[in-house]
Amino acid sequence: MSQDDTPRDDAPRAAPDAERLTPLQVQQQRFTSRLRGCDPAEVADFQERVRRELEALLRERHLLLDTIEHLRAEVAAAREDAEAAREAAEADAQATQGEAAAEASRLISAAQAEADALRQRAQEEASRLQIEAAELRRHRDAFHAQLREVIDAHARLLARYPGPTS
Repeated sequence: MSQDDTPRDDAPRAAPDAERLTPLQVQQQRFTSRLRGCDPAEVADFQERVRRELEALLRERHLLLDTIEHLRAEVAAAREDAEAAREAAEADAQATQGEAAAEASRLISAAQAEADALRQRAQEEASRLQIEAAELRRHRDAFHAQLREVIDAHARLLARYPGPTS
């Protein structure tokens, strides 16, 4: 594994599955009713919007992970193809003299250049996808923070109003 293929230790890490919020949890979340509390229809509407957004983010995340895995497989195949082409060219060079040696060298160079170009493109695409995935995580985290702020604000509003006195 080359240095470019190793995962970075400072890369953002996803929360364990047990801590992740699912669209179903958002949809099924219920809140206790209080006098002068939130409009249940507004809360349900907001929950549905959050659920849809979370589902879309999860679908996009899975798509990006699949794309990264596909690109990694292409890089590995390109490396194997380059290695196979190099070995075949060396065998031809040993079997023939003069012109065969020159042709083998040309094939090796071309195969290596093509493999390098493919590897570079795949690495650039993988890097771009990792940046995109990090950006999506930042958006998700910002969304979660905003959602927490809204929920906290609603909780503070609810806390200001005393319940019915008996």
